Amino acid sequence: MPRTFPSQIIDFLTHHFADKHVSLTSREKAGNVSQEKVGTIAAFVDLYDDLPPELIRLPADQYATLIAAMGTIRLGIDQWRQTREMPSLAGVAPAVQRAWEIIETLSDSVPSNAHDLAFVTDPWAEIARPGLDRWCRSLLAGRTVGLLSVRHAPDEHKAG
Repeated sequence: MPRTFPSQIIDFLTHHFADKHVSLTSREKAGNVSQEKVGTIAAFVDLYDDLPPELIRLPADQYATLIAAMGTIRLGIDQWRQTREMPSLAGVAPAVQRAWEIIETLSDSVPSNAHDLAFVTDPWAEIARPGLDRWCRSLLAGRTVGLLSVRHAPDEHKAG
């Protein structure tokens, strides 16, 4: 699966629209996307979909705005594909502008301390650990070891 970085999305938008506040809209109706730009906006959605989720590190309000903007864009493009009518694209230009502004704030990398080590506190690890310890002790003692079982009698765990 290809990965896209925020800077690539911004470069794409800048290349195709130059100015996020003017060139997206149709001159006939401010706020509507011009017909010629529908394919480019659909490509923007594809690029966004290839953005790794770990790069979308935003405060809750900005994240909500970004998700709502992308939903508005998707809906408009889907309606356009079905009807080919300009009213389908109402609201898409402002949504692209909002998404663009938020994506501009994203970094192309994740700080090394931003990892999620949920497995360290995984409750299943605590359940499996006694069985794994017995399995390792048996293996080190030279005994034939079968499949690991996470089930154990309560007394076995305490005797450890």
